[in-house]
Amino acid sequence: SRLAVTAPAPERARRWQARAQMEHAAVASLGRFALALVALGAEPELVAAAHRAAADEVAHARLAFGLARAYGGDAVAPGAFPFPAAGVPLARDLAELAVRTVFEGAIEETLGVIALAAEHAACTEPAERRVLAAILRDERRHALLAWRTLRWAVEVGGTSVRAAVREAFARGRSAVVTTPEMMRTWREVMEPCIAAC
Repeated sequence: SRLAVTAPAPERARRWQARAQMEHAAVASLGRFALALVALGAEPELVAAAHRAAADEVAHARLAFGLARAYGGDAVAPGAFPFPAAGVPLARDLAELAVRTVFEGAIEETLGVIALAAEHAACTEPAERRVLAAILRDERRHALLAWRTLRWAVEVGGTSVRAAVREAFARGRSAVVTTPEMMRTWREVMEPCIAAC
């Protein structure tokens, strides 16, 4: 169904089209994540949560494409996804899965939730607010999935996986903490979660 917006807005149409493409790509990323969990013997609850997260991203892409069209964008929709000819590479062991999860899940998803919450709070367009609220609700769950996965990987993999996770977070901190505000966010949000892994 077509989303109702207050007026056409080409810039918003472009922004939502870009977001829709990112959400569409996240479906593939979470599919790879779910396959890696199965390959490495993850508990069924984690596998189920990964599949649910992928389905969430399908819904997010639909909503974002819908807003792009409502704002006057072209009849945009997802196209074919360029998977590599050699196949989709999976994590070879728990340490590799955990490191990927640090960057793609724990850091990216957690900081993304914070940014999305701020975007939602500042948004005044009713249709956008509804879509942002739905995406935010799901993305919070996706961030929690990343932290649950890290806890499982460390419990199963022991000292070597824990060391790989700590090193990955140290590298991630160096990459993302570029402002005093981000330093405060890292200390207040990320460090307590890291300590719980």
